[in-house]
Parts: sequence; C-alpha cells; structure tokens
Amino acid sequence: MSPAPAGTTPAPSSRSSSTTDGAVKTIGGFLRLLRPGNMAIAGLSVAVGALGCRGQWCPERIACAAASAMLLAGAGNALNDYHDLATDRINRPRRPLPAGLVSPEAAALAGTVMMTAGVGIGFVAGAGLGLLAAAGAVLLWAYAAHGKRMALAGNLLVAAVAGSAFFYGGLAVGDWRLAAYPAGFALLMHLAREIVKDVQDEPGDRAAGARTTAIALGKRRALAVAAAALGLLFLLTPLPYLLGAYNRWYLLLVLVLVNPFLLWAARALLSDPGPRRIARLSLLIKLDMVAGLAAIAAGILIH
Repeated sequence: MSPAPAGTTPAPSSRSSSTTDGAVKTIGGFLRLLRPGNMAIAGLSVAVGALGCRGQWCPERIACAAASAMLLAGAGNALNDYHDLATDRINRPRRPLPAGLVSPEAAALAGTVMMTAGVGIGFVAGAGLGLLAAAGAVLLWAYAAHGKRMALAGNLLVAAVAGSAFFYGGLAVGDWRLAAYPAGFALLMHLAREIVKDVQDEPGDRAAGARTTAIALGKRRALAVAAAALGLLFLLTPLPYLLGAYNRWYLLLVLVLVNPFLLWAARALLSDPGPRRIARLSLLIKLDMVAGLAAIAAGILIH
C-alpha cells in the first residue's frame, strides 16, 4: 500500500495522541489555576486550629471544615485569576489563563462551583461553619473583583480570610477561642506576603490602572509596611507559650525555624530588593507559614 499523500487527514492514533496531550495540558492548567499548595495550607490551618482548641474532637466535622476551606481557597484563586487576566498578561504570562491552558469562562465556572460547594459543605458541618464559609466566600469574591483597587484594605481583607481558617478548626470542635493566636499570626504573615506580591506585580497593575498598596504608597513604603507586619509577628510569637497555650516545643521550633527568617525577611524588605529577590521572598514567606504550622502542631501534640 502506498503512503498517504501529504495534506490528508491524520491517522486516528495521531488524533488520539493530540487529544490526550491537550487533556493533560488542560488538567495541569486547572491544577496550577487552583494552586494546590495554597489549598493544602488552608486545610492544614483548619486542622491545626482544631488541634489547638479545647473542644470535642469530631473527625467528620474537622474533615468537612478542612474541605470547605480548601474549596474556598481554590475558588478564590480561580476567580482572582479570572479578574486579573489583563494584568497577568504582563506580570505572569505563564499562568494558565494568559497562557491559554484554561479559558476565562472555565476559570469563572470552576471558581463559582467550588465556592458554592465550599459554602454547602460548611453548612453540612454546622450552622456556625456555614455562616463563616459564606462570609469568607463573599469576601473572597469582593477581593477577586475589586482587590486591585482597594490598596492596603484589599491586602488586609485576604489576610483576614486566610487567618479565619483557624477559626474554622475551632468551630469544628466547638471551641474557637484559642484559634485567635494562630489566626492573628496568619493574618500578619499573609498581609506581608500580599504586599510583597503587590510590589512584584506593580508593572502590570499600573498599566491596567489598578490601585494596589505598592502603587498607592510606593514600593519603599509598601515594603516597609510588610516588614513591620513581620516584625510585629516576631514580637508576638512567644505569647502563646508565655500564656500557657502551647508548650516548650512550640517555643523551641519558633525560635529555630520561624523567627530567624522573620528578622532576615524584614531586613531584606527594607533593603530595596530587586524583582528577582522580591519573587524569592514571596515564596520563602509561604514556606515559613508551613514552618509556623509545624511549630504550633508540635507545641500542642508533643508532651
């Protein structure tokens, strides 16, 4: 049999391979859109919040609370990328939407479905959790739609939602009071990181007419606010140990793993870092969040 002439329809196996490659890219794009690392931090925060509160342990309610928080975090990421598409084309062209891996309509649909599911699962776990999930959903939507024009208020909003994950855990066991410690710490850590991300994204944000903290205050003053948040966090970290909420293992790990980085990062932020160092600081702050979660968990579980 003679070979097929040029320009003929590809063989079914070629079409199948192309379809498979496209599906893999789309799935990978959705995973990057939702940011599984951020979702995992939200779930871990709920678990740590539950561990640290002296309520009634209920694995099912904690699992529902963690799932709700993770879904809301993923939804917030998807909706944020949908609304930030114009600036991401300049700031982050490799993200799934500007790279064409996920359509804007699919991102908006995924965010809406996940947000609805997150609120619904919250109400399955309890009325208090459902109301907190609904409030978080509204705030995340407001930040996604308007955060680029809210300056420091937008950073505080998303930081407060991130910190509320610990209250999720507390509500899941019926006692949220001790969740105030990690929630406050998370608020300060996330506030610093959100401001750093604003500085990182300033070129595209300015071109799109946004009013972020970096644009409203200028780079130096914005980074000074971020450094002040980390400095305040450094001063507050011993408080749960001094008040008897966490044991000496917490203090030891904080002094070894968390606080040295906080001082280094605050100093780096005040040294007028360039774009590459700004990006590195944003990643390292996220990693230090995980170290903080580990310190809190150790301070509760190890006797």
